[in-house]
Amino acid sequence: MFPQLCGFLLLPVYGKYLSLDEYGQIATVEMGVFFLSIVILFSLDRSIQAYYFESDSEEGRKTLLDTLIKSVAIIGGGLGLLIIFIMMMYFEYDDAIKFVYIVLYSYFSSLLNVLLSSYQIRSQVNAYVGIVISRTIIMLFFIFYFLIYMKSGINGYFYSMLMSVVISFPLSVFFVLKNRTRFDKEVFVKCIKYSIVFLPMILVTWIVNFLDRAFIAHYLGSESVGIYSMAYRISSAFTMLTSAASLVFIPYFYKVINSKNEHDIHELKNNMEMIVHTLLFVFLFMGLFIGDMIDVFFSNEYLKIEIISILLLNSFLVSSIMSLTTVLFLLKDKRTKDNLIACLYSAFASVILNLILIPVIGLWGAVLSNLFSKLVLLVIQYFKSKNGFYILLPWRSFIIRFLLYNAIVFFFYEYIDLSMYVEVFVKLVLVILLGVNTFFIIGFKRIGVFFYGK
Repeated sequence: MFPQLCGFLLLPVYGKYLSLDEYGQIATVEMGVFFLSIVILFSLDRSIQAYYFESDSEEGRKTLLDTLIKSVAIIGGGLGLLIIFIMMMYFEYDDAIKFVYIVLYSYFSSLLNVLLSSYQIRSQVNAYVGIVISRTIIMLFFIFYFLIYMKSGINGYFYSMLMSVVISFPLSVFFVLKNRTRFDKEVFVKCIKYSIVFLPMILVTWIVNFLDRAFIAHYLGSESVGIYSMAYRISSAFTMLTSAASLVFIPYFYKVINSKNEHDIHELKNNMEMIVHTLLFVFLFMGLFIGDMIDVFFSNEYLKIEIISILLLNSFLVSSIMSLTTVLFLLKDKRTKDNLIACLYSAFASVILNLILIPVIGLWGAVLSNLFSKLVLLVIQYFKSKNGFYILLPWRSFIIRFLLYNAIVFFFYEYIDLSMYVEVFVKLVLVILLGVNTFFIIGFKRIGVFFYGK
């Protein structure tokens, strides 16, 4: 959670030292980084989770990890050099430099992602946390130096992000030297066959998550991209909890289903219910207080992002529930094609809705298309997953709470107009009451077992 928390706390800094137009440009570059990371990583990190526990020997597991990180280094390095060469040949210098940043950041961050995936699947918490915290501290240092002290603006932001991954790169080299065995061609081919199916799916995810910014830039301009992107970044604070939960839960999920122990699978179901109820409660908490946070920490030009942030929060909630339930059900059976079909329907809905709604209702169209496409993806994954490995969860209860919490959040936004301190007090009382209700549903004993048990 540390990197996400730092990123969230830096948002007021970005709001002060970056204009909406500059923040819109950053969001556009981030689209390129995400896309290129897909190409460089080639989804090979997914193979770690799929095949690590299938190997019975430690030597076989080390060979898998060594083969994957070398593959990403070689494939990504070759593609990166080719892209840089093409950009330098055919683009103006200023545009080419942005592409060089995108390539370098994507390459180094992809190598680190493979390394972190290996530590995650092996439950090496200290190594994982050490790398993540070190990278974040390096980023914070350069953000304060370039953006605040040097006042370098958008270029200072790019320098800071790039240095955070370049300085962390030696960790990848150390990992390879420490765990080197041999490059196994059969392992590489097996992982490529498994991972290549993910490429279209991840590209579709890119379409759903980032293409709305391209439509906004085309129809409304980069300042509107800045508004939407800042609201998106604020709402993405929700993923702090999801990321922390998935780091522990995904290896636990694969370990339990491979053991085929009925008692453990029942415990898995209970833990899934607990996580979803917790996500819903966090959604309520953030939805109620996100407007107060924006009022306090952001300048007046950013106040318009309040309602957009609340609506986007729904999208992050839906995505988080998917990532810890229906996606895992499909991937357990290696049903990547079914997952791809669901993603294609979602992407198609996103593109059509963006084309129709953004020219008519502006940013609201982007927000609504984002949420609707995520709901389409969840529903299709739900029905697809019922044809294979499936854990029955109380979806009706989840939907009722989702609608209730949304009604509460929008009631306060539209109809409650009290002084700030009185309104915060009323919200806190309501959150405490509903929090106690959530804890009774989950069960205090189950919470204790999850955090302090095996």
